[in-house]
Amino acid sequence: MNKVMNMIKKLWNDGGVRRMLLTFAATELVCSGLMVGVFALLGKYTPQVAVGAIVGSVLAVANFAVLSIGVEKSVEAFDREGNPAGAKLAVQLSSSVRILVMAAVIFVLLKAGVGEPVSMILPLLFTRVGTMALSRATKTKESKQ
Repeated sequence: MNKVMNMIKKLWNDGGVRRMLLTFAATELVCSGLMVGVFALLGKYTPQVAVGAIVGSVLAVANFAVLSIGVEKSVEAFDREGNPAGAKLAVQLSSSVRILVMAAVIFVLLKAGVGEPVSMILPLLFTRVGTMALSRATKTKESKQ
């Protein structure tokens, strides 16, 4: 547990990871708010929509955080062992496990009647919006230099 906390602190102190994590969190907040607004405009809003939006947003941001930890661990393993195939396999395995865990969490919550399915799944796609915004901001910043 202490090792994981040290890894999280190390990643948080990395300005690039922190900026990306905050960008994704802000993107989730804005896009989920817009999504809930659309539900309300369509007359389909229920408290389950808000719960689904919160759960989906938390899962999306947590997914990125766990991805960052997995990549950092793979890089450290590569530095120690010098095995690029092993590092690549570790990242791929981590990706599969993260998707399965998210699917299981969503499945269990929906079976338990927690959240609305569409509002829970859509926030997982909103990180793409954050990725595009971050990419565009980086390109704009680089072109000005």
